[in-house]
Amino acid sequence: MLKADVLKKGVRHQAGGEVVRGSAMAIKVLGHALRKSLGPRGTWKMLVGEGEVLVTSSGSTMLRNMALEHPAAKLLAEAAIRQEAEVGDGTKTTVILAERLVEEGVKLIEMGLHPSQVVEGYVAAALRSFQEIDGVAKPLAVDEGSLASLLTDTLMTRVTNASIAACLAKLAVAATLRLREWAAGPRAFDAEWDLEVVAIRGGAVDEAQLIDGVVFKEYDMPLNSPKLMRGVKVALFNCELDLSKLMERSTKVVIDSPRSYIKFTNYLRGLRNEIADLIASTGARLVVFERYVDPVVKHLLLRRGVITVEKVGWPKLYRLAKATGAHAVPHVYELREEDLGVASVVEEVKVGDERLLVVRGAGPVGPSTIVVRGAGDGACEEYKRLMSSAIRVASKAIEAPALVPGGGALEVEVAMRVRRWAKGVGGKKQLAIERFTYALESIPEALADTLGLDPVKALSDLRAEHHKGLADVGVNAEDGSIGPCRVWELACVKKAAIKHAVEAARIVLKCDAILHYEREEGEDGARRGEREG
Repeated sequence: MLKADVLKKGVRHQAGGEVVRGSAMAIKVLGHALRKSLGPRGTWKMLVGEGEVLVTSSGSTMLRNMALEHPAAKLLAEAAIRQEAEVGDGTKTTVILAERLVEEGVKLIEMGLHPSQVVEGYVAAALRSFQEIDGVAKPLAVDEGSLASLLTDTLMTRVTNASIAACLAKLAVAATLRLREWAAGPRAFDAEWDLEVVAIRGGAVDEAQLIDGVVFKEYDMPLNSPKLMRGVKVALFNCELDLSKLMERSTKVVIDSPRSYIKFTNYLRGLRNEIADLIASTGARLVVFERYVDPVVKHLLLRRGVITVEKVGWPKLYRLAKATGAHAVPHVYELREEDLGVASVVEEVKVGDERLLVVRGAGPVGPSTIVVRGAGDGACEEYKRLMSSAIRVASKAIEAPALVPGGGALEVEVAMRVRRWAKGVGGKKQLAIERFTYALESIPEALADTLGLDPVKALSDLRAEHHKGLADVGVNAEDGSIGPCRVWELACVKKAAIKHAVEAARIVLKCDAILHYEREEGEDGARRGEREG
């Protein structure tokens, strides 16, 4: 323990074995919360808070909305969310693996192994498992049918209806392949930047559609504008246009009489007209701002026949620039005619009860937008998250087209091979490698549990089949049988889950102290002032 006079008042200090055991317990609670939701027969969770109710089976959604308190649980949640962001799937697998790795690691530490020895064994086992995964994997044909089948299997773990999964998978594949064609290469696009998913309330899931172009839900359009325009010049601004901030900057404005007030308002009126004239004089008929736009300037632009869109964010501005050839400028006074791009079509369309503005680029293929539908706001957001995950999985499948058997088959096969390899590893590292294989086998155990099977018997049967050389035998979710797997998953998803789980376990096992402190009021400002000084 640190002496009391070393630490500030109010700082709590924990050290020793209680830290690791407390972290292991927190992670165990988190793992058990997600374990029952693993696989297509997994349970759903109802998250209630601040008057909102969210029902989901998505691991990343659960982790983002859980009110986690323990730092180890927060750390594991962040690792699992990174897994979702990287490959679009495998968050619950990451949590379950990490939970078992920490549990087995604590047992080894209590047996006398040093945390560094445990971590060293885990890292060696993870690297070996990557090699074994490559040995088990088979190539994936990058075509619409194969990708749709893969995504349908992936989405079936998060939806209750196979037709919904198939509908969303088909759209995700079509959008991703189109995006690949537009970006000219499997590594030349980023689904987060080059493709958008928009949710529209109302309608059924199967009414989701793929729209060619960039879509805006909020925009200001002149009343006399046609619903369809061609060859529209586009101006992009990666800035805001807020004239009220003139008063907040270094300029000092003194208003000491009605005359000076009138003079100042006339100046602002003239400045707004000058900005609107400048933009309209370039020939731009669609103006898009990344951030806020002064409402009076928007009104003046509308009077000059210019469509105005604001607060779109940088990703959408990037897509527009890539599609139309426009250059985003940092200030309205820097706009030149050569900075403008051209949209082949600007069209106002109606989807459900909402009107959307669709902007298409000049080329034959451009950015696309998926519009998902749902009965309510909660359903819309859930389908939007599902579609975003499916797009990430599809893009990863194009980037690394390798499949491995699902249903726990891969974990049992890799565990068997790594266990066999561990016999040739000397020292205490061998113990950690063996415990790593137990963690891998926790996945088929959890799957069997969600299907109502005896996890111990299911694992024993799987081991027996794999020792016969049947590497693709797993737990089938349809009927709970042990046999050749009917579901295949991406190898890169499994590798990423192991990587993030080992990283989270490494941090937890090697952390022997926790300092709890509360930042004093004004401390952030003081530190900021020191840095600026």
